Amino acid sequence: MHPVLNLIQQAKDEQWPFPQTLSRLRDAGVLYYHVTWGDDYKTVFQLTDNTRIEENHPEFDTEVASHYSEQAAKIALHEHQQGKTTYPEWLNEMARAGVNAYRVDANKRTVTYFGINSENYFVEEVPGE
Repeated sequence: MHPVLNLIQQAKDEQWPFPQTLSRLRDAGVLYYHVTWGDDYKTVFQLTDNTRIEENHPEFDTEVASHYSEQAAKIALHEHQQGKTTYPEWLNEMARAGVNAYRVDANKRTVTYFGINSENYFVEEVPGE
């Protein structure tokens, strides 16, 4: 298994807060990663050495709503940040809000959440260094 995937597993096992996970991924050479769950759940990591790592989880299956609600997505995100939902529950809530992907920029420390249509998105800054 690639060291980045080992790092992700460690973060899950030890329940690191997201800002810590993001810092550790950046330190491991991750420029950004993109997560999609419209058809199949997939994560693609882009590293500083031009390596791309793909991780697929076909067992995760959710239907993305055709109607985009930024407000509902932000509520789901806030609930998840407070530890009120698991990651799969959060993804389902985001899908119900019409969100089907997010992109994490490790250097800018931002997460951009995308709806099915390209004009539907919002950006959140991640605290930390």
